[in-house]
Amino acid sequence: MKAFELLNGIDGIWIGDRRDFEVFSITDRSKEVSPGSIFVCIRGEKFDGHEFAHDAIERGASLLVVERKLDTKTPQFLVGDTKSTYSMLLSRYYGAPEEKLLKVAVTGTNGKTTIATMIKHVEDYAANPFGLIGTIYYCNGKGVIKASNTTPSIKDFYRLMNDMVESGLVGFSAEVSSHALKQRRIGSLKFNYAIFTNLTRDHLDYHKSMEDYFFSKSLLFTDHLGELAIVNADDPYGRRLLSFIKGRVEVVTYGVDRGDIRGVLKSASIDGMVVEIDGITFKTRLVGFHNLYNILAVYSYGIARRIDRDLLVGGISSFGGVRGRLERIKTDRFIVFIDYAHTPDALRNVLSELGKLKKNRLIVVFGCGGDRDRGKRPEMGKIATTIADYSIITSDNPRSEDPMDIIRDIVSGCVDRNYTIVVDRREAIKEALRMASDGDIILIAGKGHEDYQILKDRVIHFDDREVVLEILREMDVDVKG
Repeated sequence: MKAFELLNGIDGIWIGDRRDFEVFSITDRSKEVSPGSIFVCIRGEKFDGHEFAHDAIERGASLLVVERKLDTKTPQFLVGDTKSTYSMLLSRYYGAPEEKLLKVAVTGTNGKTTIATMIKHVEDYAANPFGLIGTIYYCNGKGVIKASNTTPSIKDFYRLMNDMVESGLVGFSAEVSSHALKQRRIGSLKFNYAIFTNLTRDHLDYHKSMEDYFFSKSLLFTDHLGELAIVNADDPYGRRLLSFIKGRVEVVTYGVDRGDIRGVLKSASIDGMVVEIDGITFKTRLVGFHNLYNILAVYSYGIARRIDRDLLVGGISSFGGVRGRLERIKTDRFIVFIDYAHTPDALRNVLSELGKLKKNRLIVVFGCGGDRDRGKRPEMGKIATTIADYSIITSDNPRSEDPMDIIRDIVSGCVDRNYTIVVDRREAIKEALRMASDGDIILIAGKGHEDYQILKDRVIHFDDREVVLEILREMDVDVKG
């Protein structure tokens, strides 16, 4: 496609004469530029793309899309907002793949990964091939790609959507983070369905206040929603969201105490739950009351989508969970769960649910990330020492902080002496496994699916699940199933 064709009809001013070159790529990253590239100068929170225009020109940029005129002979296209222009250009360049796919967005503090992955599973089960854009990986119909961010850049979004269209997928489910929404990383994309799970303390190192965190999440429903909102009516922030989107978009609510679609937990065991929704009772392999909410979100989506009810229930029942989300490792003596819980609310929920299922003790291994919200650390220390029988406080991703400084913050909130400190995470896991007795449940919390640990000066490979299995082999403890 020629440059003038690509930009035809977009509000802007051409500076320079050359408009008939063939466009081979569009990017906002100067390092990706090559001859035939359009370089879009985007002002971010830390960097201004205009400052990298010279580098883009040296690499062969054929056109700059700018918000202010630059002193260069390279042709420029002057616009009022390069972010929105970038989104339009990508859509045109890739042939508007967003118009050919069903798009489902999931946002909230907890449950995003499970819900987005379960939606893909249900759609696949119903013979509707579906893609996934999530925290752990992206599925574009051509393969599985390890995720770099929960929500990718708008360029990567369009690449993935283009791949999905070429692969014949019906649509995709995507986790949409508050960071991506606040930073306008999803451009002008509008989703057919958007799901709000809940809002609890997280990312306050970035948002600074719960008000800003909530406002950022709400942008999905005010600026990026085309058809239907699915909202957890039991969550206070969900009800607040409902108060200003009702009347603007169609809404379906779900919950245990409130909502158009309600669920009941009939029974629970270490191997799963029996739930009742809409008068239908069925089994699920998921563990924990919080997963009832995740199931309700997916069930509400399926009903709104008019998926056959038998296929919907069959898909939910057969869903085996997500790596690092209450992932079970069973032995003939005790059970280990690996979970991503890294917020106070998530840790409280998981510990409370496992506490109901324990036959003996509940032991938790956890820490908190460095260079992140310090305020949640004592809160998590209080939760762990209040609910668990024994806590081993360790390192998570310390980043630039001293791990012991983080641990001291956690310990300041502990309400009992039922804990020990083992700074090295591998040794902490080993200590939990070594002390486990028959009938114990061990929860290793905080990192879930992550296969790395971020230290002050390097990133090392570290996978909680791998470490557990290695230590169990060293202890000559058999893993079941």
